Amino acid sequence: REAAFALGRLGVTSATARLVGMLADENAWARRNAAIALGVLGRREAADDIAKLLEDEEPVVREGAAAALSLLGDDRAAKSLTGAPGKD
Repeated sequence: REAAFALGRLGVTSATARLVGMLADENAWARRNAAIALGVLGRREAADDIAKLLEDEEPVVREGAAAALSLLGDDRAAKSLTGAPGKD
């Protein structure tokens, strides 16, 4: 899970497919880190996959997805923060 975050920080764009696959990982931190890495890499083609995580059961994943979408300039990040009254 830390590797996903490191790939994003290092700008390893060849890891995009692997990172998208990690968005479905059973580990919440792996999902979060993959989403953020994709955002850092500017992989806008992954925005729809990342947006699905805005409905994740884990708050840390939802927050990571919102951060990633914000990095991509996707307005679904702001909508998720203002339109989720029942979430942590």
